[in-house]
Amino acid sequence: MFYIFNLLVYVASLIIYSFGHSVISNMQIEIVDIRIVKLVQDLFTAGIILQFISLCLTVVRTIGFDVKKFDFVKDLQELNIDEKDSEEFEVDVELDTDRVQRLIKRKLRHAKYVYIENKYLINILISFAIILLVGGIFYLNRDNDKIYKENTDFTVSSFSMNIENSYYTKYSYNNKKNSDNYTLVVLNLKVKNNYSNLEKLDNARMELIVDGNIFYPTTKYTNNLHDLGVTYENYDLSEEYENYIITYELPNYLIDKKMYFKYNYEYSNNYKIKLNPINLDDI
Repeated sequence: MFYIFNLLVYVASLIIYSFGHSVISNMQIEIVDIRIVKLVQDLFTAGIILQFISLCLTVVRTIGFDVKKFDFVKDLQELNIDEKDSEEFEVDVELDTDRVQRLIKRKLRHAKYVYIENKYLINILISFAIILLVGGIFYLNRDNDKIYKENTDFTVSSFSMNIENSYYTKYSYNNKKNSDNYTLVVLNLKVKNNYSNLEKLDNARMELIVDGNIFYPTTKYTNNLHDLGVTYENYDLSEEYENYIITYELPNYLIDKKMYFKYNYEYSNNYKIKLNPINLDDI
C-alpha cells in the first residue's frame, strides 16, 4: 500500500506541474482567467501537502518505526516503574577526548580515501551544485520586470495597455507656469478592459520610476492640460480601447534621469515601459 500511495502521489504531482507549466506558459502570450490561476495555486498547494505526507511515511519506514508494535501501557508494566525511580540522582559523565579525536581522524581518512577513489564523479557533482547555487541566487535576485519601449502593447492584470507617447512640461495650455519646483510628466495611455465586467485602473499601481524613486499620478492639473487629452480619473473601462493621459509631478532635478512606467500588479507579469518624454516647452 505504501508503494502504491507514493506512486499515485508522484503521478498526481507530475500532472499538476505539467498543467501549471502549461498555464504559466500561456500567460506570457495571452490572457488567462483568474479562476484558472487560482486553480493552479490550489493544485500546487495540494501537491505539496501530498508530497509532505509521502515524505513522512518514507521517513517512518526508513527508521523502522512500526505503530502496530507500539504499546505504551505494556512497556510501562514491563519496566516495573516504582515511586523510588522518581528520586533525584546524579550522573557522572566522563568524555574520552582521545577516543573522540581518533574517531574524527578515522572518519576524515575514510572521507579522503572515498574522495580519491571517486574524485572525477565528486568534482562533477560539486561543480554541478555550485552552478545550481549560483544560478538559483541569480534567478531569485533577477529583475522580473520586462522592459519595453513606448508604443508597445502589453497586458497586465485584466487590462491591455499601450503608452503611446510621453511628454514633460512646466506650463499649462495657456503658457502659465504650473510650478517652480516641479515638472509635469504626461503619458498618453491607450487602455481597454479584457473582461465584460467594468473595471477601474488603480492609481496606486500606476508607478513612474525615476532614479529609484516612485511617483504616482495626480489629477490636480486636469484643467491645465486638457489640450493633451482627457485625464484618467477613476473611470470605468470597457472592452473597447480608450485614450487618456496620466500626469506625474516630478522634481526638476530628476527630469533628465531615466524614466519607466510600471503598472504594479503582484499577480501578473509586470512590464516596465522605458519612457523618452518630449519636451513640450521647446516646441
